[in-house]
Amino acid sequence: MDKTKVLNLKQLIKSSRLSLSNIAPDLLVICVCLVSLVFSIIESRVNIDAHHWGFMYANATQLNQGLIPFKDIFIQYGFLTTWIQAFAMHFLGDTVVAVGIITGVFYSINIYLSYCLWQKVLNRWLSAVSALLMFLVHGYIIYPWSNYISYTFLLLALLLIVNSQERKSYYILSGVFFALNVLARQTSLVPTLIPIELYFVYSYLISKNEHQLSKKKLINIAIFNLSIATIFIVFYLYLVRVAALKDWYLQSVTILDFYEELLGNRFQLLKSLVKNLIRGLLGVTNFYETRFKYPRLMIYSFMFLNCIIICARLASKIFRIKPPKNTNISQSLFLLSSISLVGYLQSVHIYEIFRLQSASSLGIGLTIFSLDRVLKIFGKWKNLFLVVPIVFLTILLCKDVIFVQNASVYFPWDQKQLISGELREPQKLRFLQGKLYDFDTITYYETLKDEIEKYSDQLDYLVNYTPNSYVLFLSDKFRNIQKSPFYNARLSSLIFSEEENKISELFEQKKAILVTSYPERVPINYCYVHSLVKPIPYISLPLYVTIPKNIAKDCKSIP
Repeated sequence: MDKTKVLNLKQLIKSSRLSLSNIAPDLLVICVCLVSLVFSIIESRVNIDAHHWGFMYANATQLNQGLIPFKDIFIQYGFLTTWIQAFAMHFLGDTVVAVGIITGVFYSINIYLSYCLWQKVLNRWLSAVSALLMFLVHGYIIYPWSNYISYTFLLLALLLIVNSQERKSYYILSGVFFALNVLARQTSLVPTLIPIELYFVYSYLISKNEHQLSKKKLINIAIFNLSIATIFIVFYLYLVRVAALKDWYLQSVTILDFYEELLGNRFQLLKSLVKNLIRGLLGVTNFYETRFKYPRLMIYSFMFLNCIIICARLASKIFRIKPPKNTNISQSLFLLSSISLVGYLQSVHIYEIFRLQSASSLGIGLTIFSLDRVLKIFGKWKNLFLVVPIVFLTILLCKDVIFVQNASVYFPWDQKQLISGELREPQKLRFLQGKLYDFDTITYYETLKDEIEKYSDQLDYLVNYTPNSYVLFLSDKFRNIQKSPFYNARLSSLIFSEEENKISELFEQKKAILVTSYPERVPINYCYVHSLVKPIPYISLPLYVTIPKNIAKDCKSIP
């Protein structure tokens, strides 16, 4: 063979290897994202939690029915989440599964966007490894919850900020995405705005010696905040226009009183957060559990400490005469570590991995960054010492990503049922199409539907006094008066007092069928005609179908 051809062939092989090496991290992360999405779809089909999943489905369905957000719908976290899920149902079907699928899409995007952000401080391979670990810590969605969707907009805002190069258009867009993050989950405002504003202060201080740059930064910071304010003003004007501002206040601000009664005041919550972080460091959920049983909680506790150290070291550089050698990396580190650190506040009320994962998961890449820096003392052996803990952690987390209950997986999939095909779709319940249930669960819902519809010719309304959010959707033969698909007595008295009065009138007028889990809430002129005392999993309370005594053929007293 001609030497020139041989040389060209070698160059081609070398070039192809380089190309493959360049795209390999991207391919790994894309595969991880796709696997996560597949897992989220499976979770959407087999999850048995009727309370949380039914709640988000109800919001989206009611919005598609033309009801006004907040005024007619109880939206606990964010209007934008409801709008996105309602929009997705037009393409994926009017089902509970559709709400889960679109949420899973957002979570998969979060993994990829995190990978992009980590590349500001890590090389591509270490960023890809961080994305893999993010997946292994929390492989898929467990609720179709707002924080998965909110986090996507926050990550987009952060990407624009770190890539802005002081362009005004980037700051405008980042402000818009940040506002969308809050509209998707209103409780994310403080835990996400504080670190970004701190980043702006840090960025300004380390560039204070360059007058023109500092002046430009101040202008762009103002533009960022003005963009946020503009979106919020438009949103509040919309609420005023549809006469829903009072309802928004009740469901977004007054509701905090309910959670304070339930979970404790701010001081108690912060104390509980610190306690949980310490328990995580010890490798336990409580002091009687064994070490390493919950490695995910340990990881998040160590990430918290790592972020504190990074923030403290970077903050100390502000007071130096000379700025850091690489200001771009320093600024990116400060932004990511402060976002991750303050993000723990999003789980202050309930300390759970899925809440941390959508607030502080950027700390995974930062932990790899710190590990990489520390291991430089080993010189040429650094990569070997870096690979060992990563491989160990990967194996440890792989053991219970699915099928096993842990701090991230609440309702493990039944491996035997999934493989054997024992699970079936409910045929009589349109909104549960695509779900896979065992025979008992299908019978539970179909029996309840049949019992309720026996009285559809005599009664106009269906009232749900249970924690099961599916009840209101079992039959379309009744009218609904409730903003919330589930019931909590204290919550209703606090923010739905007018609705409670209307429901009481319906009971007095004997116009409603009542499905309840609380015998003490049954009106005196009602009795039960059917009960499901042996509940399905997760919904632990018994259930009674009650109707007015004057139309009951077999009237029973609730025990």
